[in-house]
Amino acid sequence: MEPSLYYTHAENEGTRWWDQARHAIIHRLIGPELAERPHPRILSAGCGTGGELSFLSRYGEVVGVDASEEALRFAHAKQSEFRLVHGSLERLPFPSNSFDAVFALDVIEHIQNDKAAVQEMYRVLGDNGLAVFTVPAFGWLWSKFDLREHHVRRYRRAPLAAILTHAGFAIKKITYFNTFLFPLIAPAKILSRIREPKFLPASEIRVPRFLNKLFTIIFAAEARPLRKFNFPFGISILAIAYKTPRF
Repeated sequence: MEPSLYYTHAENEGTRWWDQARHAIIHRLIGPELAERPHPRILSAGCGTGGELSFLSRYGEVVGVDASEEALRFAHAKQSEFRLVHGSLERLPFPSNSFDAVFALDVIEHIQNDKAAVQEMYRVLGDNGLAVFTVPAFGWLWSKFDLREHHVRRYRRAPLAAILTHAGFAIKKITYFNTFLFPLIAPAKILSRIREPKFLPASEIRVPRFLNKLFTIIFAAEARPLRKFNFPFGISILAIAYKTPRF
């Protein structure tokens, strides 16, 4: 991620539409299950500036790990009550079977060796451990925002599923999401290759308050249908998997 974006992310995490809606969807899909586990140990893999730590803490004891010391400084400033660890996701600094759940939310697209990172997340999970991944979808949606965020790739569903199963995961659900806003976001990403917004680098993170609220409502509305269906396309992909099948 470009250094100038760390402050913007830290300032807006938790209030921007993407975070609020994504958390609502994840909570709808896996919240009840995590609530049944007795105080689970949870790893926020690639916790960045710490925006998801409070969200995950509703389910259990949370540890954050990130390869960026600068991101962790922002995270510590906001969330000093959490244990934060500096380390590579391709070689996680934790013993095997250390956690009951791992969340890698928009993380592995930043990593050169994503297969090694996924394998490490599998290793640190205990039996019946839960893993939740989100990643950006479709290479043809690549934009300068991906470059500023230091993305290495965008994904399709089948190749992502192959990476997870090769690591040993049993996939319960893998679906595209952020689908309802796809007709608006996809053209904007394509057009941004030609003409960038004037107020970069924060333009794709900050939006006017009324749009932030509207986008949150539209995106979060996917939570109910996603409980029963997988979407055929979307701006991103969501995967829910287990170290040992529970279904």
